Amino acid sequence: MATFFINNINSHLGYTLIEELRNDDIIEKNPNVFYGTQDPKNQDPCPPGVSKVLNRNKPKTFLRNLLECDVIIYDLFTADLEEVEDKLKSLKGSTFNTNKTVVLISSVTVWGDTPPKKIEIPITEEEQSINIEESRRVLTPDITKENQSDEGIIEENEDEKKEEGEEGKEEEAKENEEKNNMKNKELEPEPKKKYKILPFEEADYQMRKAYPRYESWKRLENFVLAMNDKENIRAYVICSGIIYGQGEGVLAEHFLSAWLGEPDAIPYMPPGDNLVPTIHLVDLARSVKHLVEKVPINLYILAIDKTKNRSQKHIIEAIAKGIGNGKIETIDYREAAFEEWGEPLAIDLWMKPSATLGFNDQGFPLPFSWHCLEGIPENMLLLNEEFNEYRGLSALKIFITGPPASGKSHHGKKIAEFYNIPYINVGLLVQEILSSQSELGEIVRNKLADLKKHMIEEAEAKKKKNQELDYSKFNPRIPDDLLVEVFKWKLQSNLCRNRGFLLDGWPRKYDDAKRLFLQGTELNMKIYPQSIIVLKGANDVLIQRVKQLPETATAGTHFTDEGMKRRLAAYREANNNDKGNVTVQDFFTQHKSENLEIDCIMEENAAFDHIKNYIDKNRKVTNISLAETEEEPEKNFFQPSANLLSDPEASKSMPNVEKANKPDVEALLFVEQMKAREKELLEARSQPLRYYLMEHVIQHVTEGLFEICKKLPEDPVEYLAQFLYKKNEEFSKGT
Repeated sequence: MATFFINNINSHLGYTLIEELRNDDIIEKNPNVFYGTQDPKNQDPCPPGVSKVLNRNKPKTFLRNLLECDVIIYDLFTADLEEVEDKLKSLKGSTFNTNKTVVLISSVTVWGDTPPKKIEIPITEEEQSINIEESRRVLTPDITKENQSDEGIIEENEDEKKEEGEEGKEEEAKENEEKNNMKNKELEPEPKKKYKILPFEEADYQMRKAYPRYESWKRLENFVLAMNDKENIRAYVICSGIIYGQGEGVLAEHFLSAWLGEPDAIPYMPPGDNLVPTIHLVDLARSVKHLVEKVPINLYILAIDKTKNRSQKHIIEAIAKGIGNGKIETIDYREAAFEEWGEPLAIDLWMKPSATLGFNDQGFPLPFSWHCLEGIPENMLLLNEEFNEYRGLSALKIFITGPPASGKSHHGKKIAEFYNIPYINVGLLVQEILSSQSELGEIVRNKLADLKKHMIEEAEAKKKKNQELDYSKFNPRIPDDLLVEVFKWKLQSNLCRNRGFLLDGWPRKYDDAKRLFLQGTELNMKIYPQSIIVLKGANDVLIQRVKQLPETATAGTHFTDEGMKRRLAAYREANNNDKGNVTVQDFFTQHKSENLEIDCIMEENAAFDHIKNYIDKNRKVTNISLAETEEEPEKNFFQPSANLLSDPEASKSMPNVEKANKPDVEALLFVEQMKAREKELLEARSQPLRYYLMEHVIQHVTEGLFEICKKLPEDPVEYLAQFLYKKNEEFSKGT
């Protein structure tokens, strides 16, 4: 049994640590005991299994309980740094006879300002001689010219030198040679140095340099490492990669944007080749557990996963492809500086996972089971499921069917819009697959081309002499077996997997449903709809409904007398139990699905409420966009007023009592219109000034603010003034 203290135990990391460190499912007697504090900024309760919550307002009792613990864990992500320092100092200054293990969970952002780890590579003699020879070739003309000049002087004084004798001539030649050798040595450059960049290892922690914002983190790391000088204390620093998983932390905005599809592309900072060390939250907790159990020799641990490609762009692209539509876009670093994820994703650190956690060159097995060993890009499906589960997001899958003119498409579009899920029918899906650049899209296009060619060949063989064929009328349909694959392709897409879908009218037959929703003999629950809506209506009612439609609504459609009779006959043939046919509704009934039947003559709003109650029954519909719109009850207030103003006679006939109880809607609308006009006028007048500021001022001020955030000077106003002054000098010199 061990007693653990975990600071801010109700944090996301605290919950995960408890989950990994609990052993009451293995050891019934004397399992691990947990003390902790609560994060005052977090309203979540403490996780199950916590024996005691310590009160920060009672420091003596707090310290006494802290000294009872065998393992003390602080994480700097949610901690009050002053509190951590105070408690660690108290712990270091206390006397105790039992062994204590202290674990400080920090971050790779503490290394953010560390230059690359470079070592000089010795240059071989051959490379050195090549470099010297090349430099001599460059220097030879000048040296030759100088020698020629000296020789010219020598030739002009030849008679005088002959008189001095042979001895003087030899001495002068020797001096000239020494002079030339000295000049060559001065002009020859030093050999170029070669460097090799290596990854940081856990033993390199003394090389780390922090941004000013994380200097306090680094100071606490050093303090914890220094605690090892005290007897009975073993103190560790776990430097974690950028944390992801479940709630996603730093990457939450990217995951959410990809899930919603808003904006269309998720951002990264160009060029995006910086290396970002990462680790899953569960793997971080398991690293802490391994460290506590094994008590390794190394005191500074790099807890990061083995992502093959750690570049920021590759990680963001993996999120976009794994959850959203795969689109990414660049964002200016000055904009990213004000985002919560900007600084962590801007770090550029090539790091090697810690050998203490089992990563080595000998290929030994890892000491514990990793949750996401290969990082984000290789585990996107798992991370997608975790994100949905943690956020309470569930895919809403609906199938609606019914005879022609029963209103299934009208109701289907309305339901899809209300629940913010994709609306899918055969026509839209065929257009999508034909324009898709996917492998299946290519197969469909080739198949239709072959079918059309075959149809034309048959028509050519049967046509009469001098008969001309209208090739535009040869429009083959996708075969049913291939159409099933197209629907599977769509239903298994990221959008449908995360949000769900509404299937309008397809599958039409029992066999189609069987091929679409079964994997062997088992249902494919990932695409099987939870809600089945069947619209009912007699033929004469449906035909009469079509006749009441205006000609503009039916022109160019199948809603003609002959078209309706043909389509109704086909629908009844496929869905007539009296003839022994097994219908598509029977498929869902056989698999214990409750089908909701709606008479098509039911009033529209009543039918929609009935359908909504059926969908919401016994399940919570979670939809981010829906939840946001439900928080705006003001829209309902103005809804009747708009109808009222559009019908003056109706407003006159309203009883005076009701008018007295209602606000002056026309006056409110007039005020809103005036506000809108005033806003437009102000925006129009401010356009030149806004353009001037954006063009000449804002970009430089923003750059200065970014530098302030990075350097954290004592006098930020003075720093900004000096920065702008230097910018002005640069522009002055440029002009």
